[in-house]
Amino acid sequence: MRIIYIGYWNNKDNMYPDFPLPVEKESKDNSEAIKQLKFIMENSQEKFCKGASTCRCCGNSNGTSEFVYQDKNTKYIIPSGYMHYLDSHGVKPSPYINEIYQKAFVKFQRVGKYFSNK
Repeated sequence: MRIIYIGYWNNKDNMYPDFPLPVEKESKDNSEAIKQLKFIMENSQEKFCKGASTCRCCGNSNGTSEFVYQDKNTKYIIPSGYMHYLDSHGVKPSPYINEIYQKAFVKFQRVGKYFSNK
């Protein structure tokens, strides 16, 4: 099974070279991606981590969990703090957000389910 990490970042010391550095203000309007990400998070499995993550842009604590969405061949893992990067820092959203949203939305329409309580 393929695993795709979305919203995981490298740091200034290059400790995580497989991940990119977040680039602030790269996107002017993330409203559609934020809407899609909320849907994904509301309809994914949330797993809690041992500690809080720190924002690579502003240093604030920004989450203690990650969301896992899985289809037949791929598992997507998104930290809860990813929303902060899109909303507060204008980081360009991953194209995988739209891909997951399309898969999830079609899946829940087909089976007549939408698990959101919001």
